[in-house]
Amino acid sequence: MKKLISILLVLVMTLSLFTACGAPGVDGKDGIDGKDGISPQVKIGDDNYWQVSYDDGATWQSLGVKATGADGADGAKGETGDKGATGDKGKRGEKGEDGESYYVWVKYADYMPTSDADLKDTLSAYMGIYSGESETAPTAYSAYTWIQIAHSEQQAAPLPEPEPDDGDFTVLSIGNSFMNTENTMTYVYQLAKEMGKTNIKLGNMYAGGISMSYAYNDLKNDTKKFAYYENTSGTWNKTANYSMRTAVQERDWDYILIHQHNPLSGIASNFKDLAAYISLIKELCPGAKIMFVMSWTYHKGSENSSFVDYNNDPQVMYDAIVNVIKTEVLPLGVEVIPIGTAIANARASGFDESNITYDTTGHLAGYNGNYIGRYIASLTVISKIFGPMNSVQFAPTTKITEAEKDMIIECVYNAITNPYTILDCWAQ
Repeated sequence: MKKLISILLVLVMTLSLFTACGAPGVDGKDGIDGKDGISPQVKIGDDNYWQVSYDDGATWQSLGVKATGADGADGAKGETGDKGATGDKGKRGEKGEDGESYYVWVKYADYMPTSDADLKDTLSAYMGIYSGESETAPTAYSAYTWIQIAHSEQQAAPLPEPEPDDGDFTVLSIGNSFMNTENTMTYVYQLAKEMGKTNIKLGNMYAGGISMSYAYNDLKNDTKKFAYYENTSGTWNKTANYSMRTAVQERDWDYILIHQHNPLSGIASNFKDLAAYISLIKELCPGAKIMFVMSWTYHKGSENSSFVDYNNDPQVMYDAIVNVIKTEVLPLGVEVIPIGTAIANARASGFDESNITYDTTGHLAGYNGNYIGRYIASLTVISKIFGPMNSVQFAPTTKITEAEKDMIIECVYNAITNPYTILDCWAQ
């Protein structure tokens, strides 16, 4: 209850700050008409955690902040006994153990933070709330639950200055079908060409349905259970039973992409080998930047047998994946490619599921991307590496209209700038 009161006080104080008035400023130019705003709504969910809605209560997202402690179970009522004689005064009992203290800390950011350096103590567009046992305010942005409390003219983190372009671009992806030439890597070559790269080499180490631990053990033991695909001209060529150790070491890759099997992506215990996996890759290819690819969830109504681990609910699965990324991946210093959020944005924006994933029924439902899903995945990879884009010329098929392409670009842009929040996308 103390924790609930603390959080409510923080929210009241924050809102009161926004209502304070300063001296009138000089009138600015009229802005472009915006969309009608919808005030966020909050409630306590059935799981006793605070939830927020940005669409007038149609959908709710968990803030990860517990509202109240759980009530203890009532004991059985005993029969009333006869009144006994008054006993002697008992000895004074021993001092009990100190109770646990919970602390609430608040930080702010100008935009949805992506690094610890984005944190600030002064009121701004985004507010992060921490509730836990830390006696001092955490310095890691991932320790806070973030909500947008005001409009910001700078919604995305400022992009770093581009490095000198030598025309080379090399990427190696490792994993199952989610990472292969018919999903995440499908259109990376074409999009890299559009970015002005002239000397492109893409590699993909593929084995069907495998976990991250399986890939790690193959690399460690050099068991050669993967096929290697290579693309230097727009076409993929396959070599069976290829040594992953050779693939990682054969050249100084710019980027090496890894991931976890979809059904395991939201369960922290499945990430026990991640630190060792990253360390081994760095040892074999010290110049590469290692990036973790966020899985997408199964869609609503999916018949995939693993979906039951997430109550057959895409939002539950998404929240679980985000939580694991924040607790198991980001602390290792690895950047995340938020394909899962880009796909979730597309679903929230009304794209037909059959165009996002082509297995919409049966056990494989939600595993593999159709033409829109593949396009979104590849565009998210390129956007994470080169920075979010406002326009793209390449489209993989004439089935994608210009309006749909604009929406896809916005879905990916929003995922790059807000990697752990699902947002509707509207073509401008």
